[in-house]
Amino acid sequence: MHTGRLSMPPLDTVSSTFNIPSSHFTDGVVNADLYVYVGAMQDKADVMAWATVCAKLESGRPLAGVTNISPRHIRETEEDIRTVAHELGHILEFLLHHLGDAKVLQQVVVRGNERKWVIDTEHTKCVASKHFHCLSAHGVKLENAGGRGTVGSHIDRRYIMDNLIAQRSVGERYTAFSLVVFDSLGYCRANYSRAEPSLWVLHSGCGFLPNKCLVNKATAYPAMCYREFSSLSDEQCTHDRLGIGFCGVFEHNEDIPKEYRYFSNPRLGGEVMSDYCPTVAKNVGRNCEHGVAADIYGSFIGAESLLVKDSRLMCNGRPVFAACVGTNCTDKTLRVRLLDGEWQNCPEHRSVSTRSKDGSWSGTIICPRRVHACTRSSASSVVLRPLPAREDDREPASTPMGAGRQRAVSDTAVAAIESAAVPARTSYGTGWQRHYMPPVLFVAIVVFLVI
Repeated sequence: MHTGRLSMPPLDTVSSTFNIPSSHFTDGVVNADLYVYVGAMQDKADVMAWATVCAKLESGRPLAGVTNISPRHIRETEEDIRTVAHELGHILEFLLHHLGDAKVLQQVVVRGNERKWVIDTEHTKCVASKHFHCLSAHGVKLENAGGRGTVGSHIDRRYIMDNLIAQRSVGERYTAFSLVVFDSLGYCRANYSRAEPSLWVLHSGCGFLPNKCLVNKATAYPAMCYREFSSLSDEQCTHDRLGIGFCGVFEHNEDIPKEYRYFSNPRLGGEVMSDYCPTVAKNVGRNCEHGVAADIYGSFIGAESLLVKDSRLMCNGRPVFAACVGTNCTDKTLRVRLLDGEWQNCPEHRSVSTRSKDGSWSGTIICPRRVHACTRSSASSVVLRPLPAREDDREPASTPMGAGRQRAVSDTAVAAIESAAVPARTSYGTGWQRHYMPPVLFVAIVVFLVI
């Protein structure tokens, strides 16, 4: 996913801080600009994946990196593919101490006394201003929650939740926000024409950045929500219109800081990394692209499907909160099709009557914004080649990774790996256990970055 979006001048010098095949020091690999060594060891800390830089030049440009992906947890899904791309982003230097070395960080105060690290360059300000429709927007905000393993090494989740480099991302899009950060490092050049669109609070104005996400139990942002409790039976449209979700509200173990409280119960709120803002969480089974049709009554499930709704929508005489419809973006006007329905024009924000071949549908639908339906990118599609199964594939490692190796990972590498660790079950977090890296377990992967 990084190829075609980022490029670095080719180099023919290769070094590493850990044992690698001797031929890589002599013959090298033709046209290789970056070496990535991939491990497939089980991790006792239940971490799905982690990555770090192993060697770099004086300029800060990475030469080699390592990532481990637990075969116990990896699946042939778009989400897991993007998790691996997330890890490769850390090898490309998306880590706090490397961003500090690039001298692009500033601290800003938002919402009274909250301090956040910001990547403050003219390019980052331009990207933020364009996305939010706010000329006074700061640059790209970095995560300020989650401890050493997360703070500063990811884009702030409340700020851009659907970003590939956000912790616990929803959507994991390779947006202009990711590209501009790499561009700011000084040795990458970003191809912004390959950026995937971010729909998270798009064009929300300047108020989203400094203001609270809820005021008097109400929100101005569709991605936010208000519920006193979380329930899968709750029905909310996800911010990207790709499915039906629920309001993510949780009772935390401790009182939430006063500046983040939105409920009478001082422990009730959204996720920590969302600054406790209650946001619409996705429900996997009720996804328009690959969900279960029975869980979204009357829906058209497929790669080009999108969620529409109206309070008067009916299917076979049954009220329907929302339904997934097929979309067609070949013309300037969006066209949609209900399950067993007919194609019909759907002008943005207009309410149109439903059309079906057998009369099963009645009522109207509110047409979505064309940007929601017609900006999905196929450039990142990846087809995985199945590997032969082994009897111990799903067993935990019998010994820590690299047991017996004489040299431990350095403290700097520990911090870097901890920053980049992704726990199992595709939830980003900070859990990581120090391990040694056995060279025999790693296979070299050459990443081609063509200038």
